[in-house]
Amino acid sequence: MASQSKSISKYLVWILLGLLIIGLGGFGASGLSGTMRSVGSVGDRDISIDEYARALRQELAQTGQQFGQTLTFEQAQLFGLPQQTLSRLVLQKAIEVEADRLGLSVGDEAVLEQLVKVSAFRGSDGQFSREAYTFALENNRLSEAEFEDGIRQETTRNIVQAAVVTGNVMPSVFTEKMIDFLLETRSFTHVQLNEADLAVPLQEATEAQLQAYYDENIERFTVPESKQLTIASLGLAQLSEKMTVSDEAIAAFYEKQNAYYNQPERRIVERLVFSDAQSADAAAAALENGTSDFDALLEQRGLTAADVSLGAIDQSFLGQGSGAAVFSAEMNTAIGPFSDDLGAAIFRITDVIPAQSTPLEEVADQLRQELALELAAKEVDGVSAQAEDLLAAGATLEDIALETDLVLSALSYHAGVAEGLASDQAFRKAAFEVKSEDFPEIIRLDNGGLAALRLDETQAPRPQPLPEIREDVMKAWRVEALRKALLAQGDDLKSQLEAKTLRIEEIGGILQQETGLNRQERPATTTANVIERAFELAPDAVDVLDDAGQITLILVTEIMPADRQSELAKDITQEITAQLSDGLSQDLFEAYVGQIQARADVSLNQAALNAVHANFQ
Repeated sequence: MASQSKSISKYLVWILLGLLIIGLGGFGASGLSGTMRSVGSVGDRDISIDEYARALRQELAQTGQQFGQTLTFEQAQLFGLPQQTLSRLVLQKAIEVEADRLGLSVGDEAVLEQLVKVSAFRGSDGQFSREAYTFALENNRLSEAEFEDGIRQETTRNIVQAAVVTGNVMPSVFTEKMIDFLLETRSFTHVQLNEADLAVPLQEATEAQLQAYYDENIERFTVPESKQLTIASLGLAQLSEKMTVSDEAIAAFYEKQNAYYNQPERRIVERLVFSDAQSADAAAAALENGTSDFDALLEQRGLTAADVSLGAIDQSFLGQGSGAAVFSAEMNTAIGPFSDDLGAAIFRITDVIPAQSTPLEEVADQLRQELALELAAKEVDGVSAQAEDLLAAGATLEDIALETDLVLSALSYHAGVAEGLASDQAFRKAAFEVKSEDFPEIIRLDNGGLAALRLDETQAPRPQPLPEIREDVMKAWRVEALRKALLAQGDDLKSQLEAKTLRIEEIGGILQQETGLNRQERPATTTANVIERAFELAPDAVDVLDDAGQITLILVTEIMPADRQSELAKDITQEITAQLSDGLSQDLFEAYVGQIQARADVSLNQAALNAVHANFQ
């Protein structure tokens, strides 16, 4: 009954609070064809246009609250909210059809019991008010019959659902198997092999090996389709180099930021305020005679250090008397009481931040650059206007580079290029969208600079010539050759370990031993893949793991079965049983609903759905 009441209260909150805040906003007969009354049906149960519109508006509002903004209908479609809403209503109607088949319903007394619990329907005396009930429904364009039928149907659906999901308990063998899996522990040793451990040093690649590797991995060394761009650009840093900044401007800028460059001593201070001077004096006496300390005083008041912290303050923050005392007191010493704007208070200093002073000479160059950038940011608008006028008059990018501060360059651009200009998102967007027939336009870069670009040619994917990328191919070949060499040596060492002619501690490499480790533990010295593989091996088994090129030998030394009688096992047994049983109930309910929907005749009116969606746009 508790779950049933909870579900009903959700329904009421939806109808009363959701709609009071959101409003129906024009849904209903207006704007929709008079011949359309429903967006679909399940058996003999219609999904009315108003019902779907209300549910969809509620879904948008709830999702918008989660994101902290109002969602547009286009965003709602991207999230699949219309489909989710319609699926939920189809499910509800299918359960109602099943309830009708079973002859289930609830009487008026059950409906009334829920109505009187709704606070929105109560009068000033706290009792159910017919006037408040009627007013709330009228404001939301709901009739009493419609609203009460909604409660009746919701309650009936809960009865059907509860009959399926209540009392399902997964057999204990499943819980036991889960406990065995989760709490089994293993001890194992693993050794990471490195190049220094190779019995035969890795040789440099021959020309034939390099060519063969290049040919076998040609896709790796192929440049994707790229655009050959001519670019005229100007960065703020580039323009700032031409700006003249006087020493007087630098001095004035420094003075404006004096509080940043010259900071007095600050202290991190805690202030415990008392309601009266007598209480403060008593606390100070307890501190003085050692019967209490500052932390104990906080605990007595139910406070924490964070509650009374003033943060980092300078002496001017406090009054004249308390300020001088606080800034002459020793660290971690409670002093006072002193009277301040909040009353009598005891203070404690937890840290001292020494005064800091940075002379103008030390930051003059930095300030000069900042001011030059500010001047460049103002100047760039003029350069932009000049370049735009030239382009409008038919000038080429080459002409613009001659007559303005913009600099001409070329770039072979594709999605993998992300340096220089290509690191700017505004440039990347323009480069992605530019077509050969487009005329160059001035764009403002995200970093404040300017650029204009022209597509000269689109080149098909092409392999990079080996001589041009020889160093990159050599590095890639070496990584792969080292991996294969370490794997081969790992296999050889595995054979020796299995034959008992070698102990794992004698191998060298980076050796780690794990004792009594379970599947969930993640020590810093052992990767998740090594742990996973160790739990797949039999006792005394050895394996060679290629973990993304990191070659590791693993030897399992002991497998310890889970102790089902341990405190940990007892603690998690109930939780696991509940989770498994909940999963079973959910599976049963989904299967049951699937059968209901398969029996019911579901039909949708796409024209009506489109009409409702149009009202949201």
